[in-house]
Amino acid sequence: MCSETRPNAKPENVIAHIMKTTRYILILLIIYSCSPKNYTDKELFDLYESNLKEDKYKDAADYITVLIQRYPDRDTLYYKRTLAYSNFKTQNSDSLLLADLNKCIELSPNKDKYRYLRALTYARAKDYESAAKDYEIIVNNHPDLLVFLAEKAKIHFMAKQFDKAIKDYEKLLTNNLPYPAAEYSYYYLIYSKYFGKNKSGAMWDCAFLPDRGFKEDTILMRKIADDKLRFLDVAVINFMTVYPEQLDKVFGN
Repeated sequence: MCSETRPNAKPENVIAHIMKTTRYILILLIIYSCSPKNYTDKELFDLYESNLKEDKYKDAADYITVLIQRYPDRDTLYYKRTLAYSNFKTQNSDSLLLADLNKCIELSPNKDKYRYLRALTYARAKDYESAAKDYEIIVNNHPDLLVFLAEKAKIHFMAKQFDKAIKDYEKLLTNNLPYPAAEYSYYYLIYSKYFGKNKSGAMWDCAFLPDRGFKEDTILMRKIADDKLRFLDVAVINFMTVYPEQLDKVFGN
């Protein structure tokens, strides 16, 4: 029977092995201790805030995500993550935004600032019909805020829901609007009637521009008469943006 004897390990080799193993353990402990999952809530929030201010939006989103994992029922955390997502320049940034805004509305359906931000996101994605549904709720909840009625009118126009756009613009014009807003609303009332297959109504309103205090527009009248008014020529609309720090003041929720 053969027996194989192994030479005893040299002391210096044993020490080197122990040091190497210890080094690996220390590295693992450092990595573990630096993991965001081990930060306190305050540390995570502070890191989110500082990275957001430094335009490090991906890092900011990652830190607030850890807090969301801890507190999945806090709408304010999802909202804070949208502030980072809104600055992403990726193809799926809108889908990330919508997912969080949907969650915000699910958790706090009475906070219209979430619904407003979702409407803006839908509009940016050219999903005007979905945006219009959110604006309907916002206007119903805040009938005194005419700016949102004006935004709803724009959305209805872009969605080619011209009957609804006409009602919105007619309602706007019953108010004492500043001259630029009144002129803008009156013109889009004309456009809405024309593209809504009411050519005679569009011509009538165009003819009454001077009676409403606006300048006569013979060029527009000719385009309507000759059916040369094109939707793409007038569907150049800028939507109002209310910045995050203003939202609570505007909606009060």
